[in-house]
Amino acid sequence: MFNFKQTIAAAALTVAGIASANAGEMVLDSFDGYNGSYAGALGTNDGYLYSDAQGSTSYAQDTEVSPHGVVTATVVQTGGSDAVGPVSATGSTGFSVGDGKLVFNNDDGVTGTMGLFYTNPFADINDPSTLLDLSSYASFYFDILSIDTSFELDLYVISNTEIFADAASTNAFFADLYDFGTDIDTSAIENLASGWSKGETSAAGFTAPGTIKLSFDDFVGDADFSAVTGIFAVLSGNPSADFSIAEVGVVPEPASLAVFGAGLLALVGLRRRKQA
Repeated sequence: MFNFKQTIAAAALTVAGIASANAGEMVLDSFDGYNGSYAGALGTNDGYLYSDAQGSTSYAQDTEVSPHGVVTATVVQTGGSDAVGPVSATGSTGFSVGDGKLVFNNDDGVTGTMGLFYTNPFADINDPSTLLDLSSYASFYFDILSIDTSFELDLYVISNTEIFADAASTNAFFADLYDFGTDIDTSAIENLASGWSKGETSAAGFTAPGTIKLSFDDFVGDADFSAVTGIFAVLSGNPSADFSIAEVGVVPEPASLAVFGAGLLALVGLRRRKQA
């Protein structure tokens, strides 16, 4: 049974709750930490969160701890019951999280799907000033370590607060999204009257290692990127697809980087004048 009360502490993000890595980037997930206490069909082994599912759904939480707070990524993986071609539906799809990477593998002929839902349990959805402000950013990025074929990426930005107004509505939303622990049903998001946007891209022809970016300009919908309450990524692999990801985050507008660089140059100039 998918325990939504335990798995979803709250559905909101804050800037304070997300670790900032390199200048200008905001890291949503570096796949370093995990919390196995909410692992449904998952286990832990040697510092990893892992699963190996066959025709079922597995789920858990990968918890990233920064000096400013905690960001929780709910990992939901559908199993390999939809094997195609000459391979019978007996293969499996699995993943592991830990040591700075997420690894996702499908057996031959098997197609699996993974969902990553990013939330911060310390944000207050009734206080817009505590929600994640992405207005100065331009793109999401996924640092891909390896890929052997291709996968499709659907990314949702949610600013709707009504669905997260209380525990009952939050649980109902995630029960629909995860189809009561059996699948990933994004119609739970797309049926919202407002407050969500969707962007899509593909790793077809992509050569790893490298970075896949999805520009905010490519999103369709009316989500308020200055008051984000949740980010949901769905990765659907082609049959037999295997891939690994090192980091997920957002990068700023080029203008913001230019301002940041100008500030650094000003500081360098000031230091030189003082030394002179």
